[in-house]
Amino acid sequence: MLPLHAGPGDQIEPLTPLRLLTAWTFEPVLLGVIVVLAALYLYGVHKLRARGDQWSRSRTFAFVGLGLGSAVIATQSALGTYDTVLLRVHMAQHMVLSMVTPLMMALGAPVTLALRTLPARPRKWLLSVLHSRFAKVMCFPLIRFTLFVLSPWA
Repeated sequence: MLPLHAGPGDQIEPLTPLRLLTAWTFEPVLLGVIVVLAALYLYGVHKLRARGDQWSRSRTFAFVGLGLGSAVIATQSALGTYDTVLLRVHMAQHMVLSMVTPLMMALGAPVTLALRTLPARPRKWLLSVLHSRFAKVMCFPLIRFTLFVLSPWA
């Protein structure tokens, strides 16, 4: 395994197809956050189904399998290992984390799941955040587009 986030001056093995499959770097904090998000989502799905309500398997797969899975691939695989060394790998990581992961997680409808499973008081808090002026401004399409385009330079 390579050192975590090798620097430009470090001697590293060249990126080959075999290294692309085997050069994994495990970052425990980030992996822990991803596991907690998956566990919370799956707990919500379980809670919903336990009371007899339906929840789409495709939404669950989109959030956990494709959304969080792409985050793991982008940060823990060779993309995460070589991200500080090779620009092409760094940019591929950016594309996955800014375009694939959020889209797949949004298709999983985590806010809808939370609204359907939370008790009354936390649901009320979540609704107050969702209907706040800040949320309305941040969700305005022109502002979202501007933030999306400017985020790589920030």
